[in-house]
Amino acid sequence: EPVVKFATQAGSPHTIYESVIRAGELSQRAPTGPTYLSVSTETLMDEWTPPTNGRMVPAVPRNLSAPEDIERLAGQLSKAQNPVVLTEAAGREVETYEALVALCEQLALPVVETGSALFANFPKDHELHQGQSFAPFKHEADLAIVIRTRVPWYPPSDRPSKAVVAVIDESPHRDNMAYQSLQADMYLEGNAAQTLRDLADAVAGLGVDETAIEKRRARLSQSHDRIRKTRLEERAEARHKSPIDPVWLCAALSEVMPDNTIYIDEVTSHTLLLRQHIDWNRPQSLFTRQGGLGQGLGLSLGIKLAKRDQPVVTLIGDGGFLYNPVLQSLGAARDFDIPILAVIFNNRKYVSMEGMHRKMYPNGTAVETNNFYGTHIHAPDFTKVAEAFGAYGEQVSDPDALEDALRRGLEAVSGGRAGILDVVVG
Repeated sequence: EPVVKFATQAGSPHTIYESVIRAGELSQRAPTGPTYLSVSTETLMDEWTPPTNGRMVPAVPRNLSAPEDIERLAGQLSKAQNPVVLTEAAGREVETYEALVALCEQLALPVVETGSALFANFPKDHELHQGQSFAPFKHEADLAIVIRTRVPWYPPSDRPSKAVVAVIDESPHRDNMAYQSLQADMYLEGNAAQTLRDLADAVAGLGVDETAIEKRRARLSQSHDRIRKTRLEERAEARHKSPIDPVWLCAALSEVMPDNTIYIDEVTSHTLLLRQHIDWNRPQSLFTRQGGLGQGLGLSLGIKLAKRDQPVVTLIGDGGFLYNPVLQSLGAARDFDIPILAVIFNNRKYVSMEGMHRKMYPNGTAVETNNFYGTHIHAPDFTKVAEAFGAYGEQVSDPDALEDALRRGLEAVSGGRAGILDVVVG
């Protein structure tokens, strides 16, 4: 019960049919999430007669934002001089991703993705994409549209001081969070994709200053180019560093992997780098585990089942990798023909734990002696683990050999084998 949205037990063959349907219907309603149905052994062993009124379950109805709320926000949009969009999870569905792109293109709205964005929310090569930092908009924004973002600013004092804050989210208040500060001036809690489409229509009906929009578009295009230039300079600087710089690993993935690659993020300490330096430009090209470590490989297998024709690449730290059911995942990949590629950011330590040593005890013994207990990892040879399951395994430590190693890993999974690429990073 503490883990899932709804948990119950079907203790009778007479209730199991409706119990399954109810659990499924509840899981699909906002906020969507897993449900848990326990069926006792006695019930499983009992006779079961299918119901005479078996039926198709109807699709989940859409809850829509109120027309007056749409009109109110459309009015704010039509007159805003410095609007901005901040999002963490607009890209959960393709239709919401596309609706956001359409609205932003219509009004030249800058889009900032949070540094821990859960999905690919906007094409990174688009001139309106403004990176992962809200700081440039904090003092000038007069309207902030926050889309599916659990913590838009923390501490709360980071809220843009001049902005009207509009939150678009089917379930903005997360009752599983101990603390949450949204500071919204208005909420639109209907289906996010439809809300964005309705906003676009409402603003078009009100009319806008096209000259002002084109000026904003030109300004944002220049800003986007500056961000892009900085990223390319950082990648060039990282290109030949040894051990391999995580920035270069991200850049190499962008160079080698096809445009339709799906990435799964379980790297913890390198999460922001992924969002800055891997170039995904399609919806549903990034998925992120939430909560504790140990989910990345299972998540990747599930996504590969749904997206058979696309490469699925798990980006994972060596510590996070050891939290996963590695043997079971490789066995499932082999036995059920689910080839995924795991790229390990191997710095041979639990960096986040070392970081907490330094943060909590900056003058402590660990810092003084450079001996951080509990942070060093003496892992097995990951390539041998891969080979034990007939998967492809390779370790790479030379930055100049990285791209070719990635190509070999991609070739392996394209041929039906899972793969582990163990990349020794600094």
